[in-house]
Amino acid sequence: MPYRVAILDNRSQLDQSDCFEVSCYNWGGNYRPKTQGLLAFVKNEGFLLRMKCDEPDPLRRYTAANDPVYTDSCMEAFLAFYPQSEKSGYINFEMNANGALLCAYGESRHDRTYITDLGITPPVPKITLGTCYWELELMIPLSFVEAVCGRCDFKEGDVLRGNFFKVGENDEHPHFSSFMPITAEHPDFHLPEFFSDLILTAPQA
Repeated sequence: MPYRVAILDNRSQLDQSDCFEVSCYNWGGNYRPKTQGLLAFVKNEGFLLRMKCDEPDPLRRYTAANDPVYTDSCMEAFLAFYPQSEKSGYINFEMNANGALLCAYGESRHDRTYITDLGITPPVPKITLGTCYWELELMIPLSFVEAVCGRCDFKEGDVLRGNFFKVGENDEHPHFSSFMPITAEHPDFHLPEFFSDLILTAPQA
């Protein structure tokens, strides 16, 4: 299922963006907090990701970069900015409710390199903790995309690839959900063949 990434002049136009639901529980489980979000392209700035989970008091133990935040309550975006290019890897952005970010680049689960090990400063999530929910905002600057991918040229009609996730690899409430369904025997988000097309689209007049 393709997802429309709205091309915006500024952040005040976010209401023109499509929402996505992270509701495919590919491996069962009874703990299923509602999770949704949006991804937009803000001209001359970068890609803005927002995600919200209806989850009170989310598990949040880790605080440092590249900690195993996926064992906390975690929301994630895996994005391939240039899937048709020779350098066609994807970046995983994994964030807990403390704002700790695990961020790496590679073509599969087994060949990943932490962004910090590349000498690149990753973006910083902004976290809001509510009584019955938590949400995150992550601006992925064009300068960051260029540092990782070697380019940052985007136009209407370009097709990125990606998927969005809600996960908690913990004993209390184990859960694994995705935006696009994944048909694998065991939980695994590092499967680019199940990514969706993310199409840069100008807002409707």
